Amino acid sequence: MIAELSEKYDFDDYTHHFAKIGRQYDLEINILVKDENKWTTKQQDRIRQIIWDRLEDDLGETWLSVSFTGQERWL
Repeated sequence: MIAELSEKYDFDDYTHHFAKIGRQYDLEINILVKDENKWTTKQQDRIRQIIWDRLEDDLGETWLSVSFTGQERWL
């Protein structure tokens, strides 16, 4: 799913990590976007919402964190 979004919205790169801590799951997605002008806060929130909408039924009690960065070292 993230790969599809990456292709559609032209992410420069991304990483993700999924972990279970007790009864809760944590999903962390880091997206590299080098063009600051294209990636406004509104656009970032739109991508977060798309991810949540697609995964909501499967995630249940999951903490979702979607971060955007312009620097590869934060992936």
